[in-house]
Amino acid sequence: MSKKKVVNEINYIRAFACLSIVFIHAVTVAINSVAISGELRSWMQTFQVALMFATPLFILISEFLLAYAYPKQVPKNFFAKRIQFILLPYISIGLIYGLFDIWYAGGSLSLAGYWDKVWNILVLGSWYGYFVLIIFQFYILHKLFAKHLYKANPLMILSISFFINAAYLSIFYFMDPVAGISERFWERHSIIPFPGWVFYFTAAYYAGKNFDQVKAWLQKNIVWLTAGGAGLLMFIVFNHRAGIVTDVSSKRVDLLLYTCVVMALLYYVFTKVKPFPKWAVLISNYSFSIYLIHFMILRAIRKLTDQSVDMNLAVYTLLLFFVGVIGSIVIAYMMNKLPFGSYVVGKVNRIKYTPPVQREELQRPKAS
Repeated sequence: MSKKKVVNEINYIRAFACLSIVFIHAVTVAINSVAISGELRSWMQTFQVALMFATPLFILISEFLLAYAYPKQVPKNFFAKRIQFILLPYISIGLIYGLFDIWYAGGSLSLAGYWDKVWNILVLGSWYGYFVLIIFQFYILHKLFAKHLYKANPLMILSISFFINAAYLSIFYFMDPVAGISERFWERHSIIPFPGWVFYFTAAYYAGKNFDQVKAWLQKNIVWLTAGGAGLLMFIVFNHRAGIVTDVSSKRVDLLLYTCVVMALLYYVFTKVKPFPKWAVLISNYSFSIYLIHFMILRAIRKLTDQSVDMNLAVYTLLLFFVGVIGSIVIAYMMNKLPFGSYVVGKVNRIKYTPPVQREELQRPKAS
């Protein structure tokens, strides 16, 4: 039976993506709490845009690991485990966030209002945890189409999926809502259906399936890839500063290639980091819980400080960042001591670095 090594570097890409997400949200809270000029606010948002690869990275990682472990088909208990440790925490935190959001807005609690909010959160994805809905769509796509993608021409599939993805995002950003589709769906919920992410799916699938070839190509072309990444970053910054694509979100069409290049470059960098720092292992282990919890901590801080802080912007941003990360880890650690805790805040991973293992023993994909 063929054997594969666990791709340890993926765990550190996950940690990097997790920290980037917390930092993006820390900046959002900080620039809305500290008195700053409009110009500085604009540049801080541009900096956030440069980090918007973070959520797509989580999604790429999920399908990459799936394709690496199961390039043709998934095991029988595949969905059961992911419902248990990914979907249930998504639902649990979503229910909690519904109450939190009502408290944050200072509104009164009613059953009808709460369930309307929960519907928007859990089903329509109107919150920061929406990526779980996309990951589960990827799980379904992988189960249905992996055996077909395995035989298909990668270049053809990648080209078609890129065109579909770019066209989908461009339509919903550059065009006005068409008749019969609500403005709310057009502007907010359109990010949830898989056509808005299908290129990430195919790119991650073929990267995972052909990982040995991808590694060899990366080693030979790292200089060109680095130059390409720098060019794509400048392109994104230009689009934002020029007002062409002003969204500070993950549904930007100019993120498609940029995110894939960032993942490749991060992998290359992490192959050179030996040994990996312990804090990175910790972040990777708690990444799903950090993702689900941190933004409530940041918003609670803003609410409790009356949404105004007399502090240096950089200092306050870093303070929010560290409190968001550490607070999430503490809550997840304590909750996982309870019998039901992992179903509420997500199961804490236990990364183990071992010699080559059998493909079936490869670390299973995580939502975070």
